[in-house]
Amino acid sequence: LGVELFAAHHVPAGELTLIVSLLPIFVLVFARMLRTEALTVKKVSAILLGVAASTAILLPQALEAPANLFWLAFTFLAPISLAIGMVLLAKYWPRDLRPLQVATGNLVAGTLMLLPAVPLLGGRPGFDGGWSPGNIAIAVFAVTVAIEFYVVAMLTRRGGAVMASCADFIAVVA
Repeated sequence: LGVELFAAHHVPAGELTLIVSLLPIFVLVFARMLRTEALTVKKVSAILLGVAASTAILLPQALEAPANLFWLAFTFLAPISLAIGMVLLAKYWPRDLRPLQVATGNLVAGTLMLLPAVPLLGGRPGFDGGWSPGNIAIAVFAVTVAIEFYVVAMLTRRGGAVMASCADFIAVVA
C-alpha cells in the first residue's frame, strides 16, 4: 500500500490499477520459485484468463496518459512485494492463528508502517473531528481494506497464496 500511495501521485489511476492487478502472475512466479504449492494447468489458466480480463477492462484508461518511466517501474514493487508476502504467509502460516488474527496483525503492522508516510505526502494522521463526506469516504475505505485483508487471510489459509491472489480480480472489478 505504501508503494501505491507514493506512486499514485505520479502514475495515472488506470496504469496503477493495471500494474497492481498483475499480482496473481507474481504469486505464480514466487510460488513456483519457492515450491510452496502445486501449480496445476487449471490454476495457471484461470490466472491468465483473469489477467486478460482485467487488462481488457483497464488498458483503455491506462493508455490515456503515459506515466514517468521511473514511477511506472516503481509501481511494480507493489504487486511484487505483496506476492512475496502472500507466498511466505501461506508457507509459514502460524498453525495456532486464525485468519482474523492474521488479518488484524497485518492491518496493525501496515498502519504503523504507513503512518510515517502521511506527513511525507502532505497530510496529517487522524480525522479532523467532523464527519465530512471525505472523512466518511475514508472510514468506508478503511472498512473495505479490513474486509479485504480478512478475506485474503482466509483464502490463503484455506487454499494457498495462488487462490488468494485471484481475489484481486474481484477488487479490480470493484
